[in-house]
Amino acid sequence: MNTQHTPGPWHCCQPDDSPRQITDGQMRICTVTDRSEDTANARLIAAAPALVAALKAAVAIIQGWEQAAPIDIAFVADTARAALARAKGEA
Repeated sequence: MNTQHTPGPWHCCQPDDSPRQITDGQMRICTVTDRSEDTANARLIAAAPALVAALKAAVAIIQGWEQAAPIDIAFVADTARAALARAKGEA
C-alpha cells in the first residue's frame, strides 16, 4: 500500500482558538472542531509526519540491529522523543 499525503512538517494553527487548523505552512490539511479534546487531537494530527519519520527510522534500525551503530540508535531515540513531544503539545 502506497499512501500519498502532504509532506510534513505540519503545524497546529490556532489564530482564534476555534476552529483549529492543521497546515503545512501554506495549505490547510484539515480543521478540527472546538470540543475540549480537539486541542489534543489537533496536536496529534500535526505531529503525524514526525511520528511516521520516527517509526521509519526505528524500523530501519530494528531490521539491521546487528549492524546498527550507537549514533543511529541515538538518532532514532531523539527523533522519537521529539515526535512524541510534538504530539503531546510539549514542543
